[in-house]
Amino acid sequence: MNAMTCASNTHALGSKLKVTNKENGKSVIVKVTDRGGFTKLGRIIDLSKGAFSQIASTSKGIITVLVEVVD
Repeated sequence: MNAMTCASNTHALGSKLKVTNKENGKSVIVKVTDRGGFTKLGRIIDLSKGAFSQIASTSKGIITVLVEVVD
C-alpha cells in the first residue's frame, strides 16, 4: 500500500513509469506490479496510496496525469 507501485493494463509487469500530476507538476517513479480492471472507468493507471500521496493529496482521489516509461 505504501510502496511506489501501480497497476496498469497497458504497461508490462515490472516496467518503471514516471507519473506526473498535470495540475502541480509533481512526479513519482513507480513499478508496475499488478493489472487492473479500471480502464472501463476511464482510468489509465492505479497508483498505490504511497505513490499517490507523493504527487497529490489523497483526498483528491482521481487526478489527471502524464505517464512516461523510464529505462
